Amino acid sequence: MQLTKLSLITASVLLASTAQAEDYVRVQYMQYNESDNRVDVIAPAIEINKEFGSDYTLNIKMVHDSVSGASATYSDTTSGASVYNRGVVANPNNINKANVDIGDDRNFGSIGLTKRFENRDELTLAYSKSYESDYDSNTFALSYLKWADASKNRSFDASVIYQDNTILIKRCDLFNYACSNSDALSGASSEQESSLIHFQLGMTQIIDESSVAKASIFYAKEEGYLSNQYHNIVRNGNTVEAERKPDERTSYGFGLKYFKNFGKFTTKLGYNYYHDDWEIDAHTFTFDNYYEISSSLTLGFGLRYYTQSEAEFYSANPNFFTTQTLASMDEKMSDFDAMTYKLSLTYTQNETLSYDASINYYDQSTDIDATYFSVGVKYKF
Repeated sequence: MQLTKLSLITASVLLASTAQAEDYVRVQYMQYNESDNRVDVIAPAIEINKEFGSDYTLNIKMVHDSVSGASATYSDTTSGASVYNRGVVANPNNINKANVDIGDDRNFGSIGLTKRFENRDELTLAYSKSYESDYDSNTFALSYLKWADASKNRSFDASVIYQDNTILIKRCDLFNYACSNSDALSGASSEQESSLIHFQLGMTQIIDESSVAKASIFYAKEEGYLSNQYHNIVRNGNTVEAERKPDERTSYGFGLKYFKNFGKFTTKLGYNYYHDDWEIDAHTFTFDNYYEISSSLTLGFGLRYYTQSEAEFYSANPNFFTTQTLASMDEKMSDFDAMTYKLSLTYTQNETLSYDASINYYDQSTDIDATYFSVGVKYKF
């Protein structure tokens, strides 16, 4: 099911957060529920952070995702309910978009080691593995944090991430159906490969005692099998076929962040721009706030707005595709916008024990909405 890409609440993060200078164990439970019982995900997780002196930090994360529900795709309803009876001319009245039962598990683990040099510059090496019944991903990451001077008011960071993926094309038993010809390219039952390389450069500047700003740019290149083996299209209005996306994708963009503290109140503003050669342009705006109710209780609340244009090979019209080589009816390739509403609470019991809880509501313009929440406990040792 490629949960690595689908799950909103368990996306693997190798270098997104700087290793913290403390020893702790954090246990968290996360749950995601889409409307109309389309997708339900539960994901228990554990994180261990250990300092070795003042120069080394080891960080280990483990997550187990379990997904169930239904996925919407087009199929010929006269084919014995199999969504993988492809390439047969059918009566257009018998081709419909319907939910198909899905279910899969993902095991994710990562390990990262940070080395601090005499001038306190940081080098981080990380590796993660994500495994599902039809998707195996290995990710390697390297980053370097450079302080501009001894005052440490400015820093520069650079990172490179390489991901290698193996996709098992014929795993239709996940849907409890016998499959045939589910490969969008050759119709073969086989393994396919894809890879991703991602570069990022950033600069962080302390403006004054209460505000910090950060700017970053990125470039990424994907190659290989980038289609989704479970997605269909309708060609000429009467033939169900597997989708076919390009086998390359180049993207770039930039991000801006601003942090401002007003005593007990802290605001975080963010903007990200994304563009790729599939003609998708995306903008993300974030507005997060944290209020210190007391020395032990912090309330968080915020908004996230996302909007994107559609890919050049996308259409939602079953009568649109005729002779096009590249074709997709995947809603994630469509023109849509989404709003996320966020609320969180953190309680610090003492110097070693703290608790957190959050709830988020996601509303997408393509008639998808979801609620996802998490609860966790952190123990410092």
